[in-house]
Amino acid sequence: MNDFPCLTDLEFRACTFPSFREFTDIICALQPLRHLTLSDVEWLEIDLPPPKEHKPPPRLKTLELYIARISHVLNWLMFDRTMLSIETVRLGSVFWEKEDTTSIGLFLRRLGPRLQHLTLPGHISDVDLSYNVKLQSLFVSRLGCVTSPDQVNGELWSTAISDGIQTTLSQLNSEQIAAISFKILHNTDMSPRLIFDWDGIGRILAKPCFSRLRMITVGVPSLDGKLGSLMKKIWGYRLGGKGCQKHGKSQRRATDWTV
Repeated sequence: MNDFPCLTDLEFRACTFPSFREFTDIICALQPLRHLTLSDVEWLEIDLPPPKEHKPPPRLKTLELYIARISHVLNWLMFDRTMLSIETVRLGSVFWEKEDTTSIGLFLRRLGPRLQHLTLPGHISDVDLSYNVKLQSLFVSRLGCVTSPDQVNGELWSTAISDGIQTTLSQLNSEQIAAISFKILHNTDMSPRLIFDWDGIGRILAKPCFSRLRMITVGVPSLDGKLGSLMKKIWGYRLGGKGCQKHGKSQRRATDWTV
């Protein structure tokens, strides 16, 4: 890797390293690195390198991890304070174990106010977004991973999604949050079963930290329309796929936000 002294963006896709130590050797040799992406990457041996000898790239700003054993990478990064420069984190997998979700929660907490943009595959109980007080955008990509209404009770499925959205929204306290997107995985037969607690969601979205919110979607047109109407009644804005438009000159919250 010494032949690439100016490399700033690196992606490994569908590959296996003999050991985790060999993987970190490569990353640490690329000190100018600013963007690292791992997709379907694994290692045959888990041998965490000595932290003093393997310093992660100090200017790393964007981290994308679409791998199963994500804890190995996150725990290694947390050995050194240079990981605190990371501003954008995108995570995704359906094969995480408890150790992995615990590491995700701790990693995001350590990033704290430095984290600006976050992508998660769903609501993760170990994650508390209240520490990320400068978060600007949140994308939750895989809510309700069900392909048939016969696989799960429709009411329970709907409740789980609604609760996951409310729990995630209630954790947010960044006054810079401008975009929130939840992607609900479903087929067309499942859509009518989605019933949200609009009163509860309304109370959460009326918090001062959502005054700059310009986009919030769940990927279901009928529900996105209700969310837009809700935000208009709370903040006087009409939200849309490309942002929002102000209605008149008033930016005050409405006292009646029931949809």
